Amino acid sequence: HLHSLEERRIDALKQLLKKFPNDYDAMCKLVEYYLDQEDYSSAKPLLDKLEEAQPNSANVWVQIARYHSIHSEWTEAQRAACNAYQLNPNHDLVTTSMVRSHIGPKDRLRAFAFMIDVLKKSGDISDAIWNFWSYADGWLPLDQMRSFCEEMLELHSDTWSVWVLRVLQHKSENELDEALALAQQCCDKFSLIPRVFYEKAELHLLKQDKAAAAEAFETALTLAPGWSTVAKAYYDLLEEQGEAKRGLAILEKCKSHNPNDESLYGYIGYCYKEFGRDERAIELIEQALHINVDYLWAWR
Repeated sequence: HLHSLEERRIDALKQLLKKFPNDYDAMCKLVEYYLDQEDYSSAKPLLDKLEEAQPNSANVWVQIARYHSIHSEWTEAQRAACNAYQLNPNHDLVTTSMVRSHIGPKDRLRAFAFMIDVLKKSGDISDAIWNFWSYADGWLPLDQMRSFCEEMLELHSDTWSVWVLRVLQHKSENELDEALALAQQCCDKFSLIPRVFYEKAELHLLKQDKAAAAEAFETALTLAPGWSTVAKAYYDLLEEQGEAKRGLAILEKCKSHNPNDESLYGYIGYCYKEFGRDERAIELIEQALHINVDYLWAWR
């Protein structure tokens, strides 16, 4: 059924381009499909047209970088990835494009230096900072990561994600007191952002302050009742304290706010299985498969 839907989607995109040959959004989607199918001869003419017509689209440059990376044309891939990053560092795929097009150690470090320079000059880096951190952490030396976080906090003190990143840097260096103090400042400054309370809860757990962790988890779930990561972590804490029944109620409440998260259904099903409630567990796991037929854990 899914295969049939995909065929119909691609056919519709082709028909759309016949009627509207300058529909660049449809063109981009077709290029992505052709690259997935390794149909490079169909992708290349569309990419050439997109490069000429949409030079200010980060998504276009991401696809161009992907095409050149596949063909090991690294100079062209790196140029395209850098163009994409400059245009929109917050784009979901631009950081991945930078990393995949700079594969050697020297090239990779050069890519990180380029990204840092762009982030310093950018106004909004709310998503870009997370993507950069996920790749750079472990690659760049500890002192460079520390100075990067400090500089970003000076330049972007009104961006909550930059504060959390500095908290995580303290945490990675096992500076838990400093991390917790900064996390508290972050919660005071950004009191409606659930992520800051989640990170504070995780720090309290590391400090073995379970009551404070529970309070922070509660606040995070009040702000974002459908956030399954928090609900799962809170359940683990409650189960450890012999309050699994209460934890299950929190998971069920989270599910009611987030009815399309198959992994949450699977997690709750597993919890019921542990308590010997196999019928409820099977019911939830089947519901997870209705949401996502490719959820392999649920099939197993």
